[in-house]
Amino acid sequence: MKKQLLHILGLILGAMILVVTSCSAQESNITLPELFSNNMVLQHNSTTPIWGWASPGSEIKVKTSWGANASAITSSEGKWKLNLQTPETDGNIQSLIVSSSDTSIILNNVLLGEVWLCSGQSNMEMPVSGWLPNDTLYNSEKEINEANYPAIRMFTVKRNKSFTPLETCEGTWRVCNPENVPEFSATAYFFGRELHKELNVPVGLIHSSWSGSPAESWVEADFIEHVDGYQGIKQQIARATDKSSPYNQWLFSMKRKSQYEFIQNEKFNLVDNSFHGIMKTDFDDSAWDTVSTSSMDKVFQLNDFNGMVWFRQNFTWNEDVHTDNLQINVGIVDDLNTVFINGTMVGRKENWGGKDGDQIYPIPVSLLNKGKNILAVRVIDVWGRGGLLSQPSIQTKGGKEVQALSNSWRYLPSAILLNEYFFVLKHGFENRVKPESDLLSLNSHTPTALYNAMIAPLIPYSIKGVIWYQGESNISKSKQYRTLFPAVINSWRNEWDIGDFPFYYVQLASFDYGSDKVAELREAQLEILNEKNVGMAVTMDIGSPITIHPPNKQGVGKRLALWALAKDYGKDSLVYSGPLYKSVEFSDGKAVVSFDHVGSGLYCPDENVRDFEIAGKDLVFYNAHAVVEGNNVVVKSEIVPAPKFVRFAWSDIAMPNLFNKVGLPASPFRTGKETGTGIE
Repeated sequence: MKKQLLHILGLILGAMILVVTSCSAQESNITLPELFSNNMVLQHNSTTPIWGWASPGSEIKVKTSWGANASAITSSEGKWKLNLQTPETDGNIQSLIVSSSDTSIILNNVLLGEVWLCSGQSNMEMPVSGWLPNDTLYNSEKEINEANYPAIRMFTVKRNKSFTPLETCEGTWRVCNPENVPEFSATAYFFGRELHKELNVPVGLIHSSWSGSPAESWVEADFIEHVDGYQGIKQQIARATDKSSPYNQWLFSMKRKSQYEFIQNEKFNLVDNSFHGIMKTDFDDSAWDTVSTSSMDKVFQLNDFNGMVWFRQNFTWNEDVHTDNLQINVGIVDDLNTVFINGTMVGRKENWGGKDGDQIYPIPVSLLNKGKNILAVRVIDVWGRGGLLSQPSIQTKGGKEVQALSNSWRYLPSAILLNEYFFVLKHGFENRVKPESDLLSLNSHTPTALYNAMIAPLIPYSIKGVIWYQGESNISKSKQYRTLFPAVINSWRNEWDIGDFPFYYVQLASFDYGSDKVAELREAQLEILNEKNVGMAVTMDIGSPITIHPPNKQGVGKRLALWALAKDYGKDSLVYSGPLYKSVEFSDGKAVVSFDHVGSGLYCPDENVRDFEIAGKDLVFYNAHAVVEGNNVVVKSEIVPAPKFVRFAWSDIAMPNLFNKVGLPASPFRTGKETGTGIE
C-alpha cells in the first residue's frame, strides 16, 4: 500500500513537472535588425553592440568565430542588447551564432574592419551607375567592371520617414563586385575604396541618404529645438500625430491607397471608381470650380494641399480632323500629368525623370471632333506649388501653334497625398476640415523625419565616423545652417554616445544654382570647421557648369578619405586639405592674404589667380589682379587704391585656380566678418 501510494505521488509530481515545463517552454522568436546579417562588417578593435528582440525572459547567447562570447536576458518589452569585443582585423572571414534555447541564427561571411556612415542628399545618393541620361559618372563603365573588392561592403538604408524614432530600417549588406556596385553610393564607394587600398583592411559603408533632403530632416528633436526657426517643433509633431484631432479623424475616415499604385506605376489607375468617366465627353463638370493658369495657388496652396486634381476644358475645333500632324501642348505641369482628349489618353508622365518643360503629346488621327472637344488632365502634385502653369495649345508636330486653348479650367481635387498615401476625396473639398496653418505633413523635408527613420535605427551600431554630402537644399538659409548643421553633428554624437567621432563633409561645388546665396552657404560650411573633430573636402575645381551632381565623385571620395587617413589612421605626412584662409594685411594699396594648409607651397597653373575681388570701405567689390608670392596671394586693383576687404570665389559658378602643390583647391572666403564689420 505504501509503495503504491509513493508510485501515485510520483506520477502526480511528474505530471506537475510536465505542466510547469510545458507552460514555461515558449518559442523565443529571435529577431535581428537587418544591419546584423550575412556579409556585414563590424568595427574592429572596439566594443561592438549587438541587439535585437525575442520573447520576454529569453536568454540570448552570441558566439563568434574569433572567440568573443556574450549573453543577455530579454527585457519585459522583448528587447535585448549585449556587447562584443572585436580584435584588430586580420582580414579573415568570420561568423556569429545568435541563439536561445530553441533557435539559432548563423551570420556568415562577416568581416571585421572600418565602418563609416555615409549620409546627405542627392550627391551622396548618386550611384556609381549615375542617373542617366543627364547625371553621369566619369568612367562609370570602367569603374563598374573593375569593382572587385570583396572586402568592401555597403548597407544601403531604404528610404523612410517618421515623426518619431524607429527601431528598425530596411536594407541589405552587399559585397562590392561588378554586379552590386552600380547601385552603391558613388561618393561613399570611392571614399571606402581609398581607405581599403591605403589601410589594407575591410571597409563597411552604411549609406543613408535622400535626394533633395535638407539638414533639418536629419536632426534629433531635442537638438533642433535649439536652432532658430525650429523652436516648438516637438509640439508640432505631437499635434500632427494626434489621432483625435478633427483633421486626422476626417483624413483617416477616407479610403487610402499607396502612392506607388499611381506614381512610378507603368499602368494608369483611377484613385477610385467614383471617378470613372471623368475624362469623357459626356461627363458633367458644371458643378466644379474654375481656376486660371495664373492662379493655381487657389488649388495647390503651399504646405496645404498636395495630391491629385482633375482639370477639364471644352474647346472647339474646326480644322482638319484626319491629319496626323497635330500635337497637344499642355505647357508646364507641376509635377506629374496624364492627358486625355475626348476620353482617349494621348500622353502620360506619372513617373520621375524624362523630359521637363512643356508637356507635349501627339494627337492620333481622327481623335478630334469637328466642333466641341474635351481636354481632361489629371495632375499629381507632390510638393509645394503645383498645377497647369501655362496656356495649352494645339500645334503642328513641328511646334507651330495652330490654336491656342483657354487659360481657364474647371477643376476637382480627387485625393490628398500625405505620407506616401492618397486619401480619396469623393466630392472635392466638400466638408473638408482645414488643418492648422502650421500642421506638419510628413515628407523628406519634415524636421527630424529622416533622422527618426534612417539614422535612429542604426544607433548604436559601432562606427568609426561619418561622411556627409549635403547643403544644396539649405542654400536659402545659410545663416541658419551655421547652427543647423552642427545640430546634426552633435545630435548624432550624443545619441551614439561613443565620443566626438570624426565627421567629414563636402563643401558645395561650382554650379549655376541660380542663387546669390551659395557663397554664404559655402562660408557657413567653412566656419563649421571650428566644431570638434570635423573636416571639409573642397570641390570648387571639380564641379560642373551643367549639373548639380558633379560627375567626378572619385575626387570627392578621395578628398574625404585624405581627412580620415591623416586624422584617424596615422598618416601624418599627408596634406589633407586645400588652402584655408588665415589672415590678411593691407598696405600700399595691396592685400596680402595668407593661408593654412599650404603644404609645400601655394600653386597656380596660370599667371594670375582667378576669382579674387577687392573693395574699399564702401564695400563695392571689383575684380582684382592676384598673384602667388611664396605662401601668400597678393591682391590689388587700380580701381581700389585703399583696399579694406577681399573675397575669393564668391559666386556660385566660380572655378578658381588656386591650389597647394598636392593639387587640393583653396576654399572660398571673404575677409571682414572676423573683424566685426557687419558684412553679411
